[in-house]
Amino acid sequence: MIIFFIFYILNIVLNFFIKKIFITIGLSHLNVFLGGIFGFVRGIVLVFFLLFFIFCFNHLVYLNYLKHSLLIDFLFHVKDYLLLIFF
Repeated sequence: MIIFFIFYILNIVLNFFIKKIFITIGLSHLNVFLGGIFGFVRGIVLVFFLLFFIFCFNHLVYLNYLKHSLLIDFLFHVKDYLLLIFF
C-alpha cells in the first residue's frame, strides 16, 4: 500500500511539472497523446501486479485461465526477465 501511495504522489508531481513545461512551450496535443500512452502503460502495470498477486496467493484456482491466456503468459515472462536483471 505504501508503494501505491509513493507512485501516486510521484505521478502527481511529475504530471504537474510536465504540464507546466507543456503549457510554457505550447504542446497541448502532445500532452494529451503522452497522457494517453502513460495511462495505458499504467493500466497494464496495475493489472499485471493484480494478476501477479492473485496468482501467488491462489495458484490452483486460476491455473486454467493462465494456461489459455496469451497476455498473462507474456507478462510473466517479462516479470521473470526483470527479476533476473534487477535481483
